[in-house]
Amino acid sequence: MMKKFIILLYISGLLSQTYPEFGSSETLDIVTWNIENFPKHNYTVDYVIEVVQEINVDIIAMQEISGSSDFMSIIPNLDGWDGLYASWPGLAYLYNTNTVEVNSIYDIYETENYWYVFPRSPYVMEVTYQGTEFYIINNHFKCCGGSESEERRRQASLLLEEYIETNLSDKNVILLGDLNDDITEGEDDNVFWNFIEDPALYYFTDMNIALGPSSNWSYPTWPSHLDHILITDELFDAFENQNSKIETLKLDNYLNGWNEYDTFLSDHRPVMISLSMTTLGDLNNDGTLDILDVILIVDIVLDEGYNSIADMNNDDIVNVLDLITIIDIILQ
Repeated sequence: MMKKFIILLYISGLLSQTYPEFGSSETLDIVTWNIENFPKHNYTVDYVIEVVQEINVDIIAMQEISGSSDFMSIIPNLDGWDGLYASWPGLAYLYNTNTVEVNSIYDIYETENYWYVFPRSPYVMEVTYQGTEFYIINNHFKCCGGSESEERRRQASLLLEEYIETNLSDKNVILLGDLNDDITEGEDDNVFWNFIEDPALYYFTDMNIALGPSSNWSYPTWPSHLDHILITDELFDAFENQNSKIETLKLDNYLNGWNEYDTFLSDHRPVMISLSMTTLGDLNNDGTLDILDVILIVDIVLDEGYNSIADMNNDDIVNVLDLITIIDIILQ
């Protein structure tokens, strides 16, 4: 009887989880989320706590945080999480202390001469994940249409590029946030053209989302795709890894539709990048594919086990075909 009771409790716990685990223990999962004048409702804090606890990510860069006290009230209710709030109102980070170590946090372009271009100063967080350093730049660009607002966003893009090239030219940089404009427009109208015209150094990882159906866009009520994640060339290989991905998190699908999400959480959906920092086949994570990795894959095959890093052909099975693939790569 007791055993049945425990099983029922376990099943109840599974069924009570509102959101799936979008992230994974095998990837660095970073979310950008404009949370619309947080907290927009008396129950918003409770909703956010549930999201953070369940989606299994490492870092959430947030925009439109109205006050530090409301934001910091989240932290005591999140096991293994901490938060940082910018000196300028609006920008903040939540991060998983079990997976991420914060090395430094600071504003850039914070002096008065930059206030026109940056109504919210970019907020930089330097972190270490699995021994690798990353530099995350959280932004909330000037909103709205019109040539003046567009020019302010264009100047913001140029200044951020200048900052990266001057200070972070060989670093793993992730520039993200509510950038309040379309990345798919032509040169004359695209405020991000300085990044787009230099594909050897910069890449908007969500470009396919922006080019795709509006159902996957981050701002459904317009509809438009305004929340972006750009990486520098140091992360291109990681983004090409099998387990890396970019997606809009349709949290509204796991509630009673868009109305509940918009009422209690935000008018923007989060966008998440997952970066696999391990080369496919590098089972011992020593940066080299060699006979040691072959031996480890043989062990997995003999044990009829599974490891996504050993699944060289991405067929959800580790078998002799994966052995042949990694041997061919080593012999090339």
